[in-house]
Amino acid sequence: MMKTKYVLLDLSVLLLFGSSARAQGFGTAPTAASHTSINNVIYADTQPGTTADVKINACIAALPANGGTCDARGFGSTSQTIAAKVTVGTNSKTVTLRVDRTTIFNCTITNGVDPCFDLGPGSAIIGEGGVVTLPNAGITFAPNANVVAGVRNVQQNGGNFVGAYIEGLTIIPNMTMTVKDAVVSLQNPLQITHVKNLTVGGSGVAGILLKLYCTTGKSCGNVEFDNIQIDCLGGPGCKPVWIGCTNANSTALGSCGGMGGINFQGPSAIAHPGPGGIPIFDVEGGNGAGGCNPIEDINWYGVQLESRNTGDIGIFLNGVNGSAHVYGLVATANTYPGADVIRISQPAGCAVDGIDIRGVSNQASWTTTLNNTINRRTFTAAGGFARLNYSYSGLNRIQNIVDGGPVGYGGVTFVNLGTPANGTFTFCSDCTIANPCAGGGTGAFAKRLNGIWVCN
Repeated sequence: MMKTKYVLLDLSVLLLFGSSARAQGFGTAPTAASHTSINNVIYADTQPGTTADVKINACIAALPANGGTCDARGFGSTSQTIAAKVTVGTNSKTVTLRVDRTTIFNCTITNGVDPCFDLGPGSAIIGEGGVVTLPNAGITFAPNANVVAGVRNVQQNGGNFVGAYIEGLTIIPNMTMTVKDAVVSLQNPLQITHVKNLTVGGSGVAGILLKLYCTTGKSCGNVEFDNIQIDCLGGPGCKPVWIGCTNANSTALGSCGGMGGINFQGPSAIAHPGPGGIPIFDVEGGNGAGGCNPIEDINWYGVQLESRNTGDIGIFLNGVNGSAHVYGLVATANTYPGADVIRISQPAGCAVDGIDIRGVSNQASWTTTLNNTINRRTFTAAGGFARLNYSYSGLNRIQNIVDGGPVGYGGVTFVNLGTPANGTFTFCSDCTIANPCAGGGTGAFAKRLNGIWVCN
């Protein structure tokens, strides 16, 4: 008896290829399908236009009124042109833009007014992991590009949305381009702003690579930076990170409502500022008028700093009057060890307070591991290793513990001893050993006892 053979066909195949597949038989390869959208996900590469900016803006415009996802991954491993600003979301339309890690988006804007990508409040740009070996892919710039920013996010500008999300982007400046604000600019960020797996660097552009700032009348904070790489490559005028109160296209200090809740956590590497004593992290508390803005709760966890020049500063805390925490910092060098891994300074009108530093490893023998210029306390380390614990308060409640090297106390001069509470102990650099203390000597330890200074 003859047996009957049964063949099961995948219904999805029939639906995809329709009558053409049935007519041709399965021996002929089907034509690839192309979709402009699936449900509410719009595909940028299928939109009309000759350049990627036109296609992506058309993709975003085609989303529902309250937003959705524009998927630009279809550009794949190609080079695309951004000839005009791409607007990723607005105050009323929340957008997620997805890009592929192998696509080059080359920004050719020269008007000096627009960013390449304008990220709206609450919106997101998500890459597929970033590209470490530069310049394989990512956001690049024409040699004559003149932009406000590569990626700009402006919050608290009249809408109901705050927060933003940036993940997996590689942004490669061109050393001859002009950037007026910063390659990555975060203006008035607030509430769950998150930057993750970001690489900015690859050439020494003259300008700021990452700027986080607050403008007049605004209070900013709750910003998380997670696993980022910022590298100036030692380019003249290049500043890796700038934080403070100012305006767009400027670092002139102004007043604001304060900044707080800002975290940089590892593994993150911030490296190689331009020459001339430029800080890798420049944190400015001054308001430009002899006063201070509240700078509170700014933190570094497991971050690596790397110098390029002998005058480099790692973290410059200039007028931090709330609290700053530096935990597990590693300082390395390529090509030269820098000057101060951490420098604490006090502009006029600021009361520096609440600084806690623990576990700093000066592996490259920067000249000074910690330099508190306020009361002339410096910490250096033999052999370059200083696992340093240090806390400072403006009320002079100070604990210092250094494991792995000598401790140097610059101290204060006789005329600046002041009249603190009994029990205060410091080094007086020009005191004479005497009871009570006297000036004109070569230095002595001064103790405040029963309302007078005793030196020995």
